[in-house]
Amino acid sequence: MGLTILMVGMVNRELWGIGFGRQAALIFIGSVGLILNVHTLMPGIATLTGLAMGFYGLALSKRRPFRSAILLGVGLGLSFLSGGVIPVLSLVLSTLLLPAFFEIWRTRRYGLVLSLSLFVSLPFLMVWPVLLWWFQHDLFLTWVNSFHLFQTQNYIFYIKNLSWFAWPALPLAAWGLWKFKHKMWSQAKFQLPIIFFISTLIITASYAKTNQALLMPFLIPLSTIAAGSIETLRRGAASALNWFGIILFSTILFLIWLGWSAMLTGFPQKTYERMQFLAQTNESHFNIFILIIAILLTAIWIFSMVKVRITNRSCTTNWSVGLTVSWALLMALWLPWINHKKDFSPLFLSMEKVIQDKTCLTTHNINDAQIDLIDYYLNIKATREGDRSNCHYLLIYQLHKKDLPPMSENWKLVWNEKQPGDKNNYKLFYKE
Repeated sequence: MGLTILMVGMVNRELWGIGFGRQAALIFIGSVGLILNVHTLMPGIATLTGLAMGFYGLALSKRRPFRSAILLGVGLGLSFLSGGVIPVLSLVLSTLLLPAFFEIWRTRRYGLVLSLSLFVSLPFLMVWPVLLWWFQHDLFLTWVNSFHLFQTQNYIFYIKNLSWFAWPALPLAAWGLWKFKHKMWSQAKFQLPIIFFISTLIITASYAKTNQALLMPFLIPLSTIAAGSIETLRRGAASALNWFGIILFSTILFLIWLGWSAMLTGFPQKTYERMQFLAQTNESHFNIFILIIAILLTAIWIFSMVKVRITNRSCTTNWSVGLTVSWALLMALWLPWINHKKDFSPLFLSMEKVIQDKTCLTTHNINDAQIDLIDYYLNIKATREGDRSNCHYLLIYQLHKKDLPPMSENWKLVWNEKQPGDKNNYKLFYKE
């Protein structure tokens, strides 16, 4: 993730000049959706790094063509190996649309960058698929048939969720586009992020699966425009954002401390009961080392609120500090209870007792993370919404009473459990 942040900062330094890179990095890490996803173990983090490298490579194409080609080629390869075809198509479409719409990108140097980057990326793009086709031909065909591109249009899902996922990068970028509306179609520092955003939206929204993690690449172009436009923000708007962040994160920190102290002391009683319900346990955890870290984190937030006068840049800096401190304090004080609530091992291990054949398990409403956990705990390769004709087990997460896929009478319910604190049921059916 550190490499991703570095790439985002270097992009702004290249497009906007010295001094803007740090601001872009702060806006990027201060995005609400990023901090909710970046701390999970998933290949999407490496995909984000690859896209950031490719984006920086395109930004360098006018000044350093060879370095640009290496970054773009490696970015394409890293995106493919970690995220498959979707992120690669986003980068490729961006490289094609830039010269198609803007004359300043129709140069021999840009053509050289694309040619060299293709040469650099070929080992990444070819070796793994060829080996998969050679040694696991059936699995290769399954992988090819899993793309499901341009079968659906999920624009509403991604546009709607970007409104909170990309805060505060999205409103700051929107302000920048409005402020520079007469210049944005003639300058590369706007052309590149706009085209990258549009390309990513076209490809991502055309993918059959909807996933909040797929929103992370949008933060790269939004942070680029937002950081370059922050100085033009009106003083009143900057002050409002700063005070909103101070009030919001101070409240969050207070609630985190309140919940932690309630679990240790039982006071206040209502808070203690609510924490027990959320954590599904009454165990208390006290560690003096963790307590010292939590106190230092809180002191950092207090110091950041009082040490500087309000400026356009300080308002985004304070926001990023507040979000980071809030997350760190939450992990320091609440992590044992979060782990207890999110632990799926008892649920899936109880399901294992009724499964006699582990060769096939298809699922309905089960996300990719849970499928990975089934593989980890039970050593079963489950498929998401897969073909049930040759499979004897079907696992369903039932969101409501009528939320059941079409099934014949041969399917019998053999297991029915809930995750602690969850009102919905996990049901396992067996086909005789």
